[in-house]
Amino acid sequence: MLEQSGSFTHVDPIQPADQWSRIQPMTSISIDLADATLREIAEVTAETPNTLIRRAVEELVADYMDGRIARQRLDDPSDAIISPAELRRRLAED
Repeated sequence: MLEQSGSFTHVDPIQPADQWSRIQPMTSISIDLADATLREIAEVTAETPNTLIRRAVEELVADYMDGRIARQRLDDPSDAIISPAELRRRLAED
């Protein structure tokens, strides 16, 4: 499902990555990898090597962004840090 918001297109993350990557603006890069290993993984997963690399980079970027958000929250003095016990208590209230 696509939703247009200003200059950004929001894509349903349930869709396969090879569908939503074509919709979003893309950056091209060139890398050299061990061809045999990549082809073995591609055969097992029934994906093309290009799709495997693209998905791996997309996951890496998403993880990086999650880490940046977590770091910003840790550095925010107005955002209180709670103990694991307090977190469990709050989650139990919901």
